[in-house]
Amino acid sequence: MRHLTVGLVLVLTIIFTANAFADKEWKSFKELNNVCDMAVQGDYIWWVTFDSVVRYNMLDNSFEDLTPPDIEYGKQNDIEVTPDGVVWVGTKKGIASYENGSWTYYTEEDGLTSTRVFMMEVAPDGALWIGTEYGLYRNYEGEWTVFFTSNYVFIADIAPDGTVLASVGDFQTGTEKLYRYDGQEWTNISISEQLDGLSMGNFATAPNGDIWASLQDVSEREFLGITRYDGESWTTFTMDDGLLGNYVDDIVIGPDGMVWVFGADQDQYRTLSRGISWYDGEKWSTQSNLPGTIAYPHRYGMEVATDGALWCGGQSGKYGKLHRFDGETWTSYGPEENAGTNDTEFTNLQIDEDGVIWTGTRGGAARFDGETWAVYTTPDQFGGSWVNCVSAAPDGSVWVGISSHGISRFDGTSWTTYTKENDGLASNSVMSIDYGADGDVWMGAYGQGLMHFDGETWSCYVPDIDVRLYVFDSVAVAPDGSVWCGHFFAPNNKTIEGVSHFDGETFTHYTVEDGLPSNDVDDVAIAPDGSIWAGTYMDGLAVYDGETWKPIEHPCEGVIIDGIARVGIKSIEFAPDGCAWVGTAGEGLCRYDGENWTVFRKEDGLLDNYIYSIAIAPDGKIWYSTDSGVGCYDGEAFTNFTTADGLASNDVRTITVDADGVVWAGTVSGLSRYVSTGLDQPTFV
Repeated sequence: MRHLTVGLVLVLTIIFTANAFADKEWKSFKELNNVCDMAVQGDYIWWVTFDSVVRYNMLDNSFEDLTPPDIEYGKQNDIEVTPDGVVWVGTKKGIASYENGSWTYYTEEDGLTSTRVFMMEVAPDGALWIGTEYGLYRNYEGEWTVFFTSNYVFIADIAPDGTVLASVGDFQTGTEKLYRYDGQEWTNISISEQLDGLSMGNFATAPNGDIWASLQDVSEREFLGITRYDGESWTTFTMDDGLLGNYVDDIVIGPDGMVWVFGADQDQYRTLSRGISWYDGEKWSTQSNLPGTIAYPHRYGMEVATDGALWCGGQSGKYGKLHRFDGETWTSYGPEENAGTNDTEFTNLQIDEDGVIWTGTRGGAARFDGETWAVYTTPDQFGGSWVNCVSAAPDGSVWVGISSHGISRFDGTSWTTYTKENDGLASNSVMSIDYGADGDVWMGAYGQGLMHFDGETWSCYVPDIDVRLYVFDSVAVAPDGSVWCGHFFAPNNKTIEGVSHFDGETFTHYTVEDGLPSNDVDDVAIAPDGSIWAGTYMDGLAVYDGETWKPIEHPCEGVIIDGIARVGIKSIEFAPDGCAWVGTAGEGLCRYDGENWTVFRKEDGLLDNYIYSIAIAPDGKIWYSTDSGVGCYDGEAFTNFTTADGLASNDVRTITVDADGVVWAGTVSGLSRYVSTGLDQPTFV
């Protein structure tokens, strides 16, 4: 288990460049508060989020976005600082080091067999160990050594004496074996040497050198408790020995050798019915009545302080909580009592040498010294990374729906973020946005219905039908003020079907029984003549003339499934000239002038044939987004943009153009904005 040594107060924020946009360039808004991991380097604190690397100067409270551009990020990013001052970042698709103001990337050309990083750890001798999808790496003084090149490897633990424990997995059998490295050779100390077919995980090393691990029979999907290796043999403990349950989710060991286990019974491990077991060397004690929501220690964190007390992260209501257990009594601490914050769901938990608790959250960072909380976050924060939808409002503002993080509004100067917990939204996952003639905002939410915001108050409207999820994938406001909605349909999840129409009081529903080609609708749009167009997931287009739904013939052959041509429609937009522009799932970009279809594909200059979103600029240019970047069609030729031009990510799920011609691209790694007076020889940063 790693511990963080920190001596100064931490402040974490987002870097904004809202007033620094020059013509002809991309600028990105990134969410820098969702902390995955952190490390200290002198006067700097380094943070890695889902998609960014930030260096914070503790002397002058300044921030730098030092994200290496050539690495793809994920939800399990890692950052370490070696004693020589080199900063290392490992992600699902990359390894990079930062030294003397520049990044260095490491690939197969450096002798590495994989760049998909599972975890990184610094040994007492200063060597960096990296567990990857294919192999275990050691970098010492710039030299690489590679072990276990045909197996996936997790670093189980590194002991104070430098002994390395590695969990080495077999792709074919799904089992893992534990190896110990003493600096000279590897020794297989797996329990499978005694009992075949067993797999271990959640490793921890005790002060006396004993190794503890959870135990599972993978083939039988049976949890077998916890096991201890004393240097010669393994001893296993189960419920019969006093353990609360045979399912073990995490193990931590205190400085006094007390072994703490978070787990549950075999039949309860998928529920919140979990508890704590601890072992003093002679007997097990248990506690199942846990405070708050201490359900996921790998998510919220579990550590032992220098005084031997157990600390667990959890959540109570809309606030994060820290819970301390001294073996008899639980005490809970929440930052809202003396330092208000909008989101303190913990993402990790670390304890420094002075016993101070440091934790990353989804909304910044928090520090607790046992008496006083300090929560550090920016007041003007862009709420997340994965952008579900972006839309330019008539008043010039831009609204951004962020996956699981609510909705953010940019007024040209600063951001305001609205969430379910703080502002009364029905859901934090906003999927689509449109506006009424009065400027009111209508939003489709995942799971909770249709939301409305009049500038002061949030309202939610839910259809009166018996379903499990109300997924409003798209919304379109008609000239009469009514709202048309397209719904993602998943029969196994019992979701709402087809298209619905909300007149301000009641919903009217349309399905395949009413003429729709499919109940799974990705987009709806209002045509200039007032008809309603619906694009389905795999069954093309349909139009509603006020009385009936009818399919629209299209020129795409589609994908042949069970002998039937299937065409997915992702986006529909109408240009000022009345032409319909349609983005398809793999068949290109289509234009319909009322009589004829024109199809543009990669061979015509299109960036990608899978079109997520379309936007019509005031000058008539057609902008579209793909998972390969952003493209623009000026009526004659295509111009394409990628991360090389400044996009936050090539995976762009949504796009809009405001009244000033500014392009906003919502990616899986933040929001990018493009200002240009033309596409001739643009300059990007």
